[in-house]
Amino acid sequence: MTTRSPVKCWRACARAHRLPRPPAGGISAGPGPRVSCYALGALCFWALRPRPVAARVVRIESATWPAGQSVPSVGEPLRAGRLRIQRGFMEIAFVRGATVILEGPAEFEVRGPLHAALHLGRAVTRVPPGARGFTLDGPRGRLVDVGTEFGVSVGAAGDMEVHVLEGMVETTPRGEKESVQLRGNQAAPLTDRRLERIAADASGFVTDLPPKSEAVGYLHWAFDEGRGNVSLNLGAGLGEPHAAATLRSFSQAGEGPQWIAGQFGGALAFDGHDDFVECDFPGIPGAQPRTVAFWVKVPRTFQTNEGYAILNWGTLSSPGTAWQISINPDAASGPIGRLRVGVHPGFVIGTIDLRDDRWHHCAVVMYGGRRPDTGTHVLLYVDGELDPAARKKVSQIDTDIGGTSARRIWIGRNLAYRAKWSVVQGGPFFRGAVDEVFIVNAALNQEQIRSLLKYNRLPPAS
Repeated sequence: MTTRSPVKCWRACARAHRLPRPPAGGISAGPGPRVSCYALGALCFWALRPRPVAARVVRIESATWPAGQSVPSVGEPLRAGRLRIQRGFMEIAFVRGATVILEGPAEFEVRGPLHAALHLGRAVTRVPPGARGFTLDGPRGRLVDVGTEFGVSVGAAGDMEVHVLEGMVETTPRGEKESVQLRGNQAAPLTDRRLERIAADASGFVTDLPPKSEAVGYLHWAFDEGRGNVSLNLGAGLGEPHAAATLRSFSQAGEGPQWIAGQFGGALAFDGHDDFVECDFPGIPGAQPRTVAFWVKVPRTFQTNEGYAILNWGTLSSPGTAWQISINPDAASGPIGRLRVGVHPGFVIGTIDLRDDRWHHCAVVMYGGRRPDTGTHVLLYVDGELDPAARKKVSQIDTDIGGTSARRIWIGRNLAYRAKWSVVQGGPFFRGAVDEVFIVNAALNQEQIRSLLKYNRLPPAS
């Protein structure tokens, strides 16, 4: 049998398979025992054997990826290894049944059919009975599931928190031998000190991704008429025959919204004093999925009494029964001038400042699912890109369109403003311009939203 120095044999194998160099002292090169190339070939084969599929990518939503990384695709099998996402969401289904929703920026590692690690970012893990024992490692500890749903966040400095949404998780901080059980609605930061329980906060995690929308109904006001006081609905499958939009002035002396040039054809300008538009269509009710998309131009001189509201319906009579989209005017809630959706008292506020006298395309998506609320079921988009939430306050979404105090759709008027003596936070009317309003009875994905942005139409159903 031919023999060589083990180092030479390893180098030959390494050159053929691009393996790393052996560690210093890891393989004898001296006059000691010789190892046959056959033995090291077997070692090479074992090191390079195909690793079994542990999981698959099942959903990707509004994602961007680091430069140089191959872009995952839906259906792609995942073996042991790391993957990174800069922005957006990715859902991974493990072969034993566990699912993980990653929110970028995140760095995640698949380690096996029942084993993974989160090195950075946020993840929600849902584990059915057949996948009990699923283990998620992090910089500060290990989590072992016993049939549950939980969220985990890992910061850039390695700080780690677990929030148990349902069921129970066995939590073992790094360096500890004993695990601690966390049950539903309990959370804990994992530190080098003793683990301390706190209340779970589901609002920090996206627990479901928008369902795929098939055939949809929608309203569409293009505001291209250029004259008169009515804008016709150009949509289909929603709101007929009550969806014409009527231009109004709250004061008898006012002229109402003004026709101006828009992003596509005409648009409407609102003066912030008494202009608004109303429609007899009551809006989309309850927790039903919806998307509201439009172009908006907000002046640089925007004042905090001119932000409410771009569009709304529902009522403020009970928590969660309103649906109002605005330019945030309330510094106590979040940064001023950002896209905002409120359901009273809950809200989501974006991060992009819109006060620049330029047209921006905005979309607010709310999708159905378990526990629909502002913390977990609302996404904001600005100019076709996901707009991460700067601030959230959680309320369940249950929009009321049938109650005695429920309002039908208004554009440019605060839902809280009912009479001239009303004193309302954020002002009674919106100042700025609006064009191409779409209200859709489905949760649109990023591709569909970008179609509205680029072509002013929904893509054909696939």
